Amino acid sequence: MAKEMIAHAAAELTRFEVESLERIRETMLSGLNHERALINRLAKDAEGEQLEDLGSDNHFLDEAEELVGKLLLVGLYRVVENSSKQALRHRYSENKVKKCYKIDQLKKVFADDLKADLTKVKNFAKIDELRDHNNTVKHGGKLPAKALAMYEHYRDYVYQYIHDLVLAVVPDTK
Repeated sequence: MAKEMIAHAAAELTRFEVESLERIRETMLSGLNHERALINRLAKDAEGEQLEDLGSDNHFLDEAEELVGKLLLVGLYRVVENSSKQALRHRYSENKVKKCYKIDQLKKVFADDLKADLTKVKNFAKIDELRDHNNTVKHGGKLPAKALAMYEHYRDYVYQYIHDLVLAVVPDTK
């Protein structure tokens, strides 16, 4: 029972962090949409060079939206990393937790110490994809889709993953 309560609390804390990302998302998209509406109004009466400039401005807004999506993807994976570390601290020393920042090391800890398979934690595959996309963004690679849509796709997998990760990591109480 205590373990389930810890897992539920961890998932809720994760939800609060994601809600902060959502506020950033809403604020940024609202500003971008406002600018797009302004450009569209100006474009109705524009001609020639002014129309071309407005087209460039619109392209800039598309790039800004993609950047927002990339930042949200990285932020979402940061939430996963921080929540995972919190779960690991219920069982391991800080030194061991720090070593688990690489996925192969985390899988090894699961296999060797917990006699469990990390890949069997619900939504692991989706979180692992998110990890890969996070690394792609951080290292300047090209994402396979629009970053904002990817963030929205992965966002809801995080809660169940953290919940079940905590259930796997937190020791049973007697």
